[in-house]
Amino acid sequence: MLFDGTKWLQIVFIPLVFSITAYGQSCTVPAGNRNITASRLVMSSFESPNYNQGTGSYPSNMDCGWLIDTGDDSLQLLLFITYDTQCPDNIYIYDGVDETATVLANGLCGKSSSPASYSTSQRYAYVRMTSDSTTEKPGFHIDYVAANDSSGTGCSSTETLTATESYSYLTTPEFPSQYTSSSDCRWALSSGTGDVVEITVIVSDVEDDNPNSCDYDVYYIFDGAYKCEHNEIRKVCQEYPAVLSYNYTSNEDTVTVTFKSDSSVNRRGFLLAYRSITLPTTASSTTESTTVSSTYTSTASSTSTTVTSESTTVKPTTSSDPITTNRQSTDSLTSYTTVVCNCPSNPPEKSTKDRSSTDITVSLEVFLGAVGVIIFIFVFTITTAVCVVKKKVNSPVKKTITPVQPFRAPVNSIKKQEVIVNVKKLSKQRKLQTQSGMIVRQPQPW
Repeated sequence: MLFDGTKWLQIVFIPLVFSITAYGQSCTVPAGNRNITASRLVMSSFESPNYNQGTGSYPSNMDCGWLIDTGDDSLQLLLFITYDTQCPDNIYIYDGVDETATVLANGLCGKSSSPASYSTSQRYAYVRMTSDSTTEKPGFHIDYVAANDSSGTGCSSTETLTATESYSYLTTPEFPSQYTSSSDCRWALSSGTGDVVEITVIVSDVEDDNPNSCDYDVYYIFDGAYKCEHNEIRKVCQEYPAVLSYNYTSNEDTVTVTFKSDSSVNRRGFLLAYRSITLPTTASSTTESTTVSSTYTSTASSTSTTVTSESTTVKPTTSSDPITTNRQSTDSLTSYTTVVCNCPSNPPEKSTKDRSSTDITVSLEVFLGAVGVIIFIFVFTITTAVCVVKKKVNSPVKKTITPVQPFRAPVNSIKKQEVIVNVKKLSKQRKLQTQSGMIVRQPQPW
């Protein structure tokens, strides 16, 4: 019997096509691209078909699933998803390898105003998206990273962690879940050998606040073993993705990291990697150039220094876990440079021996200003006093004369008999004057 190729094609190919397009739905994403391994050192991403940075549209009648794996049973997954779909085109996220696992996101649709975050309890996450035959929109974009809680004992007392040539990790408490309320943590990342410390901040997701004040939740990074305003590298109190991945190489052998949270609104916190590196001592050392397209400001003492770099020299990575290129590391993984600042362990309250010239200048200006104010107050007081005394001396003395009124006895005080006698005497005198022809004027009684 001759081989009938058409018949065998019908027997094998038609059932295969039917299984892929069951219920009118299919997935155009190759199966190999739907099995994803998460890195611990970088935030990676994947998207729905034809997402095109949020300007494309996914296919109709789609049913696709993606399995994300950390590759290590000790690690969990943190996912940030941004989506724009036409309901009922839905997105599902499961805490496990398939749809039988616990549901983390059950049918997301519509448009997200900001990235939504989800974390798994084990190494896998399964993401599925379905669409119908009408009205396609951009779809979704997911950022993901592998991590676990690496906060140690730094939230009960200051913890000193040793930086080696291999990467180690530091996180907020409970990462990748939301950090705990009322946390007060501090870590000292030290090489212990005099080598500098390189840190790479992979995730920053803290309660949103004014970045100038950061009154709610905040983490700080300091260049040195002490918390000084002179050696502050970064202060962050913004939600993901306002602050993307960045790195920094210290000037000293220690980097201090602190974290504080209030009693409400908890988010994911931070994830950073750190290691010690030996800076090259000769000009012939092998280096690589990294293009930096942003300008950063670093504060040293009271002087603000702006560092703009087009070519920053860094030592090549020697670790077995190198930083790989992805969307965020290419756009925003940058190096910071600050002015060296040494904070003494027990600084004297009024010592000028270790002050910088800037501090001395500021103190001198304050002193001269205070002296000027005192002199002004003294001169003003003396001038006012002289004017008041002079005015009193030159003013004429006013004399007040009170007229004296003649005394008049009240009529009521003259006895009735005295009045009668006086009247009789007066009558008698007038009678005598009339007889003698003389007129004598008698004083009239009052």
